[in-house]
Amino acid sequence: MEDKTMKNLILIISALMIATATMAANLESTYFVKNTGELTNCKQILFRANDIKVVYENGTAVFIPKNEVKAILLNNMYYEKLPVYKNNEKTGKEEFMQFVATRGGLKLFKYTGSLAHANGSKGFNVNGFTMDYYVVYKGDELWVEVTDVNYPTLFTFFGVKYNEA
Repeated sequence: MEDKTMKNLILIISALMIATATMAANLESTYFVKNTGELTNCKQILFRANDIKVVYENGTAVFIPKNEVKAILLNNMYYEKLPVYKNNEKTGKEEFMQFVATRGGLKLFKYTGSLAHANGSKGFNVNGFTMDYYVVYKGDELWVEVTDVNYPTLFTFFGVKYNEA
């Protein structure tokens, strides 16, 4: 009798643990971090040309200049604003880059840019108008640009397959 009760108890506890993990995985947080370090939860974030539209839980919408925001968590993807480099030189621009992976103090990021300023050896053509660029940062400094030549080595280092990135 005790053996059957123990099995049922283990089964119930296992089911509860699986249900809890599933519910936690389905919870979706959306937040942004200002340059001051202030973290704010919200319901929705929409990128616009020069600002970000933030809709709070109560439905209030505000527009925040992009230059006041450092990081965003949106649709379970983390974006961090980092300096854009072209041919290993700072362009003076910053973009929100999607975090892809980290290893050994290095971080792999992806961002999408226009083909108008593209260097074909350093991006992956997405739709004929834009390219996905991958870059590796150490802190806020560029470590290396991902190119047609080095991407197999770098993606392997980070444990990322190209079609997953």
